Amino acid sequence: PPDDMPSPVFSLISANPLSIQADGSSTSLITVQLKYPNGVNVTLGGDVVCLSTTAGSLSGSQGSCPVGHVQAADQSNGTYTATLTAGTLAATAVITGVLNGDAMSDDEEVTLTPGAATRLAFGQQPTNTEPGQDIAPPITVRIEDANGNLIGRHRSTGITKPNFTEKARYYNEEAALVEALERANVEQHQAMR
Repeated sequence: PPDDMPSPVFSLISANPLSIQADGSSTSLITVQLKYPNGVNVTLGGDVVCLSTTAGSLSGSQGSCPVGHVQAADQSNGTYTATLTAGTLAATAVITGVLNGDAMSDDEEVTLTPGAATRLAFGQQPTNTEPGQDIAPPITVRIEDANGNLIGRHRSTGITKPNFTEKARYYNEEAALVEALERANVEQHQAMR
């Protein structure tokens, strides 16, 4: 391209903030700063900047952009903006761009993080375990946010789900439950070494 045209190679995509909660409503402002081939910032509007994301959704309409892209808002100063809204799945959103029909070299990543822990999810429930025997298969516990996103890597020894320990006590499995959870905790510590 001519030196007086914005360059898809030198133009930059940025996000603020770089990490948002995967709650379906948190947002990050995506800004594209157009640059000339000599690296100097463009200070005028009038170009077409299209953005796409691998996670969440971007504000705007398709306009003249390729399918799967939205047209960023022209700020008339060489910058173009769109808002990334998080979905409910924890992921890394990779934002890519197209400038006047040519793919941009730069991209940006926004981390969509799990929310606060709100529930325990049991991967396998004990079945047909006789009193006094080890609980089999072993209990696996996931700590999740409200949208089912895993919070870190855990095997919990502190079960606080209502009535869970009472049920173990009722079936005389309280000792087996504690033993299974302690064994899982030891295995987790060994795996982390």
